[in-house]
Amino acid sequence: MMKSLITVIFVLSIITAMCENASAQCGPNEAVPICQPCSVTCDDRENVCLAVCIPNSRCYCRSGYLKKNGICVPISEC
Repeated sequence: MMKSLITVIFVLSIITAMCENASAQCGPNEAVPICQPCSVTCDDRENVCLAVCIPNSRCYCRSGYLKKNGICVPISEC
């Protein structure tokens, strides 16, 4: 049991480090979420979102932001 817990913690640490490194390559107000977001641009913010996590390794706008004209803006500016 203890060995499994240590393995899980180690794997999560690696994933977190990879995400932090990837986030360093992202633009302003962007990050690398664990799951792909449902809405990416202002135009698709009304899309239906399924409760399924699709693993991700790309930059997307941070929570509360969506892409407009290629940059992440607060949702209130959409």
